[in-house]
Amino acid sequence: MKSPTAIEIDFTEVVSQYAFYHGTIDRFQLIPQKLSNQNAWFEIDNRRWVIKFYRTGIISNKLKLSHQLQLQLIESGFPVAKLETSTDGQTLIKTANGYYSIHRWVEGRHIHSPSINSTAPTDVIREVASMLGRFHQLGAEEAHSGELATLDKAFSAPAELARTQDRRRDLKPSRIFRLRIKPIKTSFDRWILQHFEQLCQQASQLAEQLHKLPSFREFIAIHNDINWDNLIFNDDNKLAAIIDFDNLMPFSRQYEIGAATLVIAGTDNEAVTHFLNSYRQASGLNVDNAAVMIAMRHKCVRSIIWSIHSYLGGNIEDRAALQSWCKYLHYCLGRMDHLSEQLQPMP
Repeated sequence: MKSPTAIEIDFTEVVSQYAFYHGTIDRFQLIPQKLSNQNAWFEIDNRRWVIKFYRTGIISNKLKLSHQLQLQLIESGFPVAKLETSTDGQTLIKTANGYYSIHRWVEGRHIHSPSINSTAPTDVIREVASMLGRFHQLGAEEAHSGELATLDKAFSAPAELARTQDRRRDLKPSRIFRLRIKPIKTSFDRWILQHFEQLCQQASQLAEQLHKLPSFREFIAIHNDINWDNLIFNDDNKLAAIIDFDNLMPFSRQYEIGAATLVIAGTDNEAVTHFLNSYRQASGLNVDNAAVMIAMRHKCVRSIIWSIHSYLGGNIEDRAALQSWCKYLHYCLGRMDHLSEQLQPMP
């Protein structure tokens, strides 16, 4: 029998601090855990909410900034999941186990990400880009100082993470060495060994790119996790909400444009052009194409190396999905030179 989760233990203590709770709930269900997150949804009087758990050690100024900005977005009519406030005006509720926040459930659907053989519909690409532009426009109203050291650390992270996979630990062989001598290898094992060295080289090269473009140093509060799981659409392909602002942080606006472009539009020239021009029109902010191209490359390399790290650490359940994602990112990485040559922004 499984031990109860922190959410199950603390649930009544937490929800009793909100005005919508009157002593009973109709339904409660844990949401399948991915990495470290622990979430659940519950219903009261045919209304649904999500409760999110945070360990005490991960509460930081970034999360507080996230909650502050979410409240501002709600006031501005931006499509987000409403962050509920307790009867005494708090958005984070502390218990002996950690902290909690509660958000209104958003009805809608997810759209599957593009693949090697397909891109997202044009109206979806434009919709996401426009909303990202609007979000950045609202976030740019708050001044955020950017430090080169923060950029340097972020750009160097994939190269450093790659090195840890090929580094001995406590006199034990490295993970890559153990993969090489593994007697029976999966197709993904072989794929990693085939491309790992090249990925390391690309990660090291990209670590130097930020110094060449001052536009990377324009900091605003970025969402920092624009992906299909965090986008909820209605039946007309309009965004019902952008969710999960837990990774929000002050960082490079150009970098988030590039990372989001890669995830939403891939490397199809027409799709990328639609994304960047919709962003420009909605935000009124500039887009540095050179910076965006570097950010797209970096997003590919960072995500592949992080996926390899998780895979070698035994932290992945759906290995087939991970392998497919890595191969798609590697495909995109191989198309970046062609995209950089062909991309022509519309007026």
